[in-house]
Order: sequence, then structure tokens, then C-alpha cells
Amino acid sequence: MPLSLEEWAEGGFDYVEKIAANFASIQSFVNSLAQQVLASGAEGSSLILDMFDRPGIVVGYQLDIDAYEGGAEILIGRRPTPNIPAGDQDESAAWGTFAGERSRVQQTGDITLDASPILAGLPKTIYVGIPSSGTAQLYEDTATPDVIYIYSLCWNGFNLTQFKRMGHYLPSYWLFQAMVKHAQVVQVSDWETQWTGDTLAEMSLPLHGGVLGNGIGVNHALEVIGGFVDIPKGGVGRFHSPSAVNNKLVLKLMAAGVKWNLEPIEINAASCPDRIYFQIDTGAVGDDRYVTDVEDFRLERVSIGDNVVSARGYTLGLFVRPILGVAIPKDSDVLDQI
Repeated sequence: MPLSLEEWAEGGFDYVEKIAANFASIQSFVNSLAQQVLASGAEGSSLILDMFDRPGIVVGYQLDIDAYEGGAEILIGRRPTPNIPAGDQDESAAWGTFAGERSRVQQTGDITLDASPILAGLPKTIYVGIPSSGTAQLYEDTATPDVIYIYSLCWNGFNLTQFKRMGHYLPSYWLFQAMVKHAQVVQVSDWETQWTGDTLAEMSLPLHGGVLGNGIGVNHALEVIGGFVDIPKGGVGRFHSPSAVNNKLVLKLMAAGVKWNLEPIEINAASCPDRIYFQIDTGAVGDDRYVTDVEDFRLERVSIGDNVVSARGYTLGLFVRPILGVAIPKDSDVLDQI
């Protein structure tokens, strides 16, 4: 029913009574609405149930089928592995009705499911369920009340097979992130720098950050997951050394005063063309590998052998993948963007 409130008339002195009456009306209206939402079958309840609280709405609780090598035991928990350094929690969660009440239950970490106590009627279909404790268990049927059944599988006394998922699963953020693990490449070619004389590359590789980072509404927030330096041509005037010793150029990848490459980027000028791949030093870079601000990446010379006579012409590339969600600059205090 609609909410009706008292109004003030000009010149009236009964505003205290009307304020009290309005508070009472608001309280009654909110309590009535809460009862409609909570009452089974009442108006509004089906909408809430349909959107959020259907049995089987599950985050996590993934069987570790990839690591399963046979036998009666299998792990269940978060898959893919939670990103703990980035603040992800090693928890699985499920929403359902337990003892007549809708509630959220959870399981921390992996637990081991063991089918060896199930001996009768083999081979048989068994089930993985989530009871009110939140800790996944094996069941021989689906008759136990107040359980969300999430997998069926076959147990023959020796191995678990025929894994089938049941119910509704919600993927976690990190699962979405894993879905875009096939990296894109951003790159820049530099034909100006001559490393025999230059210590800093003439060309930089910019990443343009998120919407708030570049200030023009372009979302280019990326996670940097690796890189390469490609030398397409050797010989005089390119990368060249006539000697088998003292012929190496060593570089490092820098951005904002931080070295990003884990191992030295080492180029043998006597064996070009060549391509050198490098990993990101996540220990040094940390969460800055999630580039949400405008950032320029540039190669710097660490050392060069005396017998390198030329070192010119290369492509710097980074393997990147999109950051899902709204990318916030690391020092931002704009809370309504999170």
C-alpha cells in the first residue's frame, strides 16, 4: 500500500504531533515491507528468492578435478586459487534455506571429501552437498533436507568418475580474470637508440591506465604479466659483435623508478636476430603490476660488452590482460567509484 504522510499548513502549530505521526507511519510501513519480504510466499518474497536466494547459488566449492589422480579422496574449495596478496579470501560461500531460514554459509580453504566409507550398492551415484555448517560433504542420495546438492559423481569403490555439476554457480572475480588469461601484446619499436652510446632508450611504451588515471574517460587499465625484447636483424649497423666474448648487452625495464624485469634482459649481439622473454618481478612491483594510472615503460642499459660494435633496432613488448571491473588509481580516495 502507498505511504501517506502528514503535511504542514502555513500558520499551524501542530508540527510536533505531525512529525511524531509521520515517524510512526514510516516505522509501520518499513516493518510491513520487511514482513512481506521475509514471509514465505508473501508479496515481494518470490522476487527476492528468484534473484538471490534460490538453493544452489554458490561461489567457490569447486572440485579439484585437475589434481585428482584416482582413489576415494578429492579436494573441494576455491578454484582457481584465490589471489591472497590482492586481498582475495580463500572462502567458498553458498546461499540457501536451512531450517526454514534463508542464510549464507561458507567454507574456508580446501577440505578433503572421502568416499571410502560408502560400501553398499557399488558402483553408485553419490552427491556432494553443502549443509548448514557450510562444510561440503558426500551423500549417498539427495533425500537429506536442508542441503544444497552441487555435484553428482560415480563411486565404484576404486575411483570417482562422471562428475556433473548441479545448481547455480556464480563465478568469482578471479575466475573472470582467469578467463582472460590469454594475454594481449602491446609493443613499440625503437630504431633510434644506439646502445653502444645511449644508456636510456629513446622510445617508451606507454600504458594509459583507467578512466580516472588518464582523465579522458578511456579505460585502458591492464595487468602486466610478462614481456619480451625482439631483435629482428643482426649485422653491421644493427646488433653486431665479431667476438665470442664480451659481446652482451644487458638491459632492464623501468617505470616510475622501479625495475620490472625479474631476470636480467641479456642480449648476445653476436647471435642476432633473437628474442628474449622476461618475467615480471612481482615481489618488487607488487600490486603496481595492475596499471590503473598512466605509466611509461622504458629500457635502460645495465652493461655492454667491450666487443659490441653496434646495438640498434629492437621491439619492446609487454604481455597484458584487462583488469575487470572499475579500475581505481592506487592513491585514489574516490570511494563512490569502487
